[in-house]
Amino acid sequence: MVPASQTDAFLQRLRGLIERLDRDGHFGGLAEVIVSAGTSETFEKAAEQLSGWEIGRPVRTLLRPGGYATYKIGPDYLPVLEIWAAVLSKPEPGRVIAGFGRRDVPSDASFVTPTAAASNGVVRAVKAGVKVARLMDQHAIIEAGDAEVEVADLIGCSIDNEFRPSFATWRQVPVVDDEYSVVEVLEILY
Repeated sequence: MVPASQTDAFLQRLRGLIERLDRDGHFGGLAEVIVSAGTSETFEKAAEQLSGWEIGRPVRTLLRPGGYATYKIGPDYLPVLEIWAAVLSKPEPGRVIAGFGRRDVPSDASFVTPTAAASNGVVRAVKAGVKVARLMDQHAIIEAGDAEVEVADLIGCSIDNEFRPSFATWRQVPVVDDEYSVVEVLEILY
């Protein structure tokens, strides 16, 4: 996560640049100026800092929140992007190894949160406190505590997609309903 002070400084520099370009006549002949910034974690701050323009022509501000496609907006942003993988090993009590890693999800384990497990087609919530402790290239080490997660179970994790688009590693993304039946497959274009 980028510190708030760095985000503020960047937005102030961007605003100053647009104002200076206007003063120096670089927008001459344009009917409109378009200012665009990518942000998810500071969406409200960017909207505030990049509006209310007082330059010589209309300004259209476009904010591109990277997580907009993978978050359900409500009182809080709720991640709706998940990865499911098989539990491959249980090397010791309270620890399991799952079949996904940095090649599949954001590279920081703190952005991946186990939320559910499934065995024999039955999905159940996992206990609070189950966490991804470490991501390897192709495996996740999960501290499962006393959660009932066994080898061959599937483990589902929500992905906080704000900071690194997971789509960069996937060619297809299945869209599922509340019962996890696939209703559509999205093709990811590069």
